[in-house]
Amino acid sequence: MHLGYTYDQLPREDGGDAFQQGMQDANMQNELGDDSNQWDAEFKNNEFHALVLLAADKAVGSRTDELKRLEQQQPELLRDVPIQLTEKLALVKEELGHISDVIHEEIGYVLRDEHFEEIEHFGFRDGVSQPLFLKRDIDREREHNSGFDNWDPRASLGLVLFKDPLGNKQESYGSFLVFRKLEENVGGWNRDVVNLARKLGIVTQPSVVKDEQGNILTQDFDGKPLREPLLNKNPKDPKSPPETLPEWRERLELTPEQTQQVKLVEGYTMGRIHDGQPTVVSAEPKDPEKHLDNNFNYAGDLQGSKCPFFAHIRKVNPRGDTGNKDLVATPVPLEEEKMHRIVRRGISYGEIPSKVPEKDAGLLFMCFQLDFRL
Repeated sequence: MHLGYTYDQLPREDGGDAFQQGMQDANMQNELGDDSNQWDAEFKNNEFHALVLLAADKAVGSRTDELKRLEQQQPELLRDVPIQLTEKLALVKEELGHISDVIHEEIGYVLRDEHFEEIEHFGFRDGVSQPLFLKRDIDREREHNSGFDNWDPRASLGLVLFKDPLGNKQESYGSFLVFRKLEENVGGWNRDVVNLARKLGIVTQPSVVKDEQGNILTQDFDGKPLREPLLNKNPKDPKSPPETLPEWRERLELTPEQTQQVKLVEGYTMGRIHDGQPTVVSAEPKDPEKHLDNNFNYAGDLQGSKCPFFAHIRKVNPRGDTGNKDLVATPVPLEEEKMHRIVRRGISYGEIPSKVPEKDAGLLFMCFQLDFRL
């Protein structure tokens, strides 16, 4: 509308006005179960008209394994903005300054595991099992997974493309973009994993020790470390970072079986173990030299004993569950279910996971959709 078009000319999803209303609209927030009171002030108090994305690698040219290893040894380097991106950002802001105001900026970085695969703050491989549109991607997936007999990842362009109402050509299409800043509470996640492991009897339930003010102590009165993750690695230094889950497992000297069970607790909440291996296929790490198995569904796990129904991946992509009359009252055809898949990309922001952040860290998440509400 700022460009001179009328309200009636704006793109409108099939049967809805979500794009025109925007995420700040009270009706939209109610429909999406959203709460703008949790938003950062910059998003809550401003009206945005454009999103500009800039990306650059740490080194000019192809990224070397040596550079990746250096970042793993010194993860604080991840948050350094590459010089070429800094220079380009200054140039873009200067050019935009003639026609707009830059309201807010976010800086992201790529986290990787020991095999250089992209992960998020909780330590899980990110961005796997995307809907596939291009023939080269489909051919590669078919080769790595020996076919699509259990799960066909292909998607029609209708999953993301929308006919441009102002386009003057037959191929005039666009897509609706959603940008969300998703906070991940790493410390809270760690504690929840440990608490669940306690409830399952994997680790001994400790008695939590508190001081006179009710604060949980990192050591009991005998100087012995408690069994929950330490709030500070060094109890004598309150500014020392909290304990990570791997450090907690090492300190408690868990047996290999207990360690594997705690990792499985994490895996069941996500539906995948850290390297991306789906728990419905196997609870063991995959061969690093092989690709992830994506040719699977949940037809053989109707009780949710291998991949719980509450697991992240089973909720966002049920892979035929919603068409199973033994699981749902009103079955949905598979092709309709597949139209709810999300074509997404994300990049990490904030403190690195080894700092065990409680806030101000997570994913800068984007997805392309035909309809915001699908």
